[in-house]
Amino acid sequence: MNSSMYSVSISKDTIPGPWTRVYDTQYTVRDALLYDNISINVRLPESNVDSIFTFKVSKVKTQIGETVNLSWTALFFPLAGQYFAYHTYRENRTIFSVRSNGVRYGIYNQSTKYTYLTRPFNSTNIMFEIKDITLDDAGYYNGGTGAGAAWSGGGVVLIVKGKPSKPKITGDLNVDVDKYINLTCCSRPTSAPDYYTKLVTLSYTWFVNETKMGRETKDTLILYVTRDLKYNRYSCTATEEDMESDRSDLVQINPLYGPDRIIIIPAPKLNINDKLTVREGETIGPFVCTADCNPLCNITWRVKTSDGFSDARSEMGTLLQQALQRNIKYFRCQANRGFNTLKQGIPLDVQYLDDILLYFNGEIKSNIELNENAPLRILCRVDGNPAPTIRLSRGQADTELDERQGVWLNYTIDTARCTDTDTYRCRGTSTGFINTDTVININVLCNTRFDKAGRFKSSYGSKSGMDTTINVAVPIIANPPPQSSDFKWDGPKPVSARTTLSTGDVSYKHVIENFIPVKDHTYFGNYTLSYKGQQSLESQSTLKEKWHQDHGTYVDQLEAQNMTQHYDDVQGKVEEGNYTDLKGDNTAAEGDYTELGQSDPETPYEEL
Repeated sequence: MNSSMYSVSISKDTIPGPWTRVYDTQYTVRDALLYDNISINVRLPESNVDSIFTFKVSKVKTQIGETVNLSWTALFFPLAGQYFAYHTYRENRTIFSVRSNGVRYGIYNQSTKYTYLTRPFNSTNIMFEIKDITLDDAGYYNGGTGAGAAWSGGGVVLIVKGKPSKPKITGDLNVDVDKYINLTCCSRPTSAPDYYTKLVTLSYTWFVNETKMGRETKDTLILYVTRDLKYNRYSCTATEEDMESDRSDLVQINPLYGPDRIIIIPAPKLNINDKLTVREGETIGPFVCTADCNPLCNITWRVKTSDGFSDARSEMGTLLQQALQRNIKYFRCQANRGFNTLKQGIPLDVQYLDDILLYFNGEIKSNIELNENAPLRILCRVDGNPAPTIRLSRGQADTELDERQGVWLNYTIDTARCTDTDTYRCRGTSTGFINTDTVININVLCNTRFDKAGRFKSSYGSKSGMDTTINVAVPIIANPPPQSSDFKWDGPKPVSARTTLSTGDVSYKHVIENFIPVKDHTYFGNYTLSYKGQQSLESQSTLKEKWHQDHGTYVDQLEAQNMTQHYDDVQGKVEEGNYTDLKGDNTAAEGDYTELGQSDPETPYEEL
């Protein structure tokens, strides 16, 4: 065939291959040793005529340590001279020579390695035995009358099979969960010659915990990484035909995970607002923070105050015992693994109750004096969590004036009256805490005046005589108390009345008691009580003489003038006949002043 281009199809063991254009007269089949027969079909361009050349691939496979017979048919046996057998692998060497009368193995007539088996010696059927096969025995065997004949065609390829090398499993064993990992079983064929092993494809067997994984035959094992994989041990073997390698060393996958969940031990008991309730000054802890991580997470504790976050006192993931102040808001456990961070905290509800403060007109004092009609403002303040209840009361009876929930309580009197003189108490309360109290004594200074809210006797009956006196009791309001010497009765007769001053159960209410003499009828008339020379109609009385028809005697009567001519809303006015004797034998008073402590609102007044 003379052409510059051919169409070639290679059939391997009767399996035809595709047509290929070849621009040479030679074509190399590189994997011929894998097959028993190679057929080459050649066509000329624009021709359908096939030219088929079939070659038998003569090869013998054996294993290390075995004995094998090799044979081929020589084209001729020389009538004179020698027939040489050659072994070609890494080098070309003569293994024996045959003459018509015998065989020599180099310079020896015998060999422990080779034995020529053909008889007669001049037969073209060449056959010999090789003992104790090693990998070095692999290669191409052929013969002829000279070295060049070793490549003239024919001959046999001896393939010595060995177990594949012990595999080594490679791949990144440290992989995050929920990702895939590739494990590769790395082995190589040990068969010879090497130009054969380059054509060999190994198969693989994978094992998990010594159990064969049925479907895995490739060199790469692909696994989806979960946490449970850390309990598995993987190994593999490689196989060339029926030759299996030793088992690889075990490998263990190290799944990387976490932190996914933080556990704090003991679990804090949170309130309905998901906070840990604790009182200021108390201690909490220790708390142990754990996180399921691989590798172990770095666990730290942080504390949040009103100034922000800072490191908390902790050791090896344990929050040490902590004394709490109100500015501590939060303890936080933080678990770190590389770029993965998880945080979980303990929100705090630090409860406390401060001492209550009482301000009077903006100042903190325990005793206050102010003039009547001045403004009076009481402010109670107590800081606490939860919001405390503040109560303002006055007097020994603890009369409540106001109650609020919160930090502040404001109580204002626009114009202070004398009746506002008292002890005032601010009290802060909160469940579980001892009450906190503070008091202030307020003393309202007021001018002396008739107490129209008190009881005043306006009519008296009496006999006249040298030893007869009328006991007159006049209620007044004054702060500070007046001097008894500042009071004087003015009437028809100049009288030198004995005056006594008594104070009731409140400091600003008093009673002026006078014993007015009624020596004879000339003492009858109007009497007015004056204070420091100033008269007041409220305390004016009239003494009249009457004839008592039943006994035939005169009865003197002291009558009050119209006490309401200037005050329409006088309180505490008492009708005659509702009085009892004050003095007994020598007095004829028919009433008394008993309710000195009442705190009914005052009516407008005139100063005495």
